Amino acid sequence: MSTTTLNKEQILEEIKNSLTIRRGSLWKHPDFGNRHHELKGVTEKTRRQAEKWDRESLQWMIDLEHLKSVDVSATWGADNRLYVVAECVTATLQPVTFSRWVEVHDV
Repeated sequence: MSTTTLNKEQILEEIKNSLTIRRGSLWKHPDFGNRHHELKGVTEKTRRQAEKWDRESLQWMIDLEHLKSVDVSATWGADNRLYVVAECVTATLQPVTFSRWVEVHDV
């Protein structure tokens, strides 16, 4: 249970870090971050995997009660890129959205 209440900007920074830092790149926290670098192939399965991994990357924020909910969607754009949107609700019921393009490599 979290004893610290974070403001909306701090929550957005946590979301951004969780979804942009490569998993395994922080030696003290090897499970922190995202697995986008592992995505391969322009398929429906890859799109669903990106959504799943993003939810997993943000789960710690729900566990610490920084977020009440997380909804992630990904859609294919041009040039083998996914447009990923994370729509979250903070513990104080404020909506927070973070989006980014993710490059996916062909198999």
